Amino acid sequence: PISEELEHARLQHETFQQMFDCSVKDLVNFGVFGHPRVLNKVISTLDYRMDQLEFVLEKIDKVKEEALDAMHQMEQI
Repeated sequence: PISEELEHARLQHETFQQMFDCSVKDLVNFGVFGHPRVLNKVISTLDYRMDQLEFVLEKIDKVKEEALDAMHQMEQI
């Protein structure tokens, strides 16, 4: 159901937001004074988070399309 998809996407977004906040904090705390190894870890973490966000955005687009389709079908009745 659409409501489950939306709830799932919302929870994923909240989790992503918490992890992203943590990553940015890590970047500020360790990045400036850190070793290249630490910076590489932060960069790869951000890449991973971007992939997750793209996945969530695709889900949202899919649900939006389904909602628009349903709306058009209702208009035709």
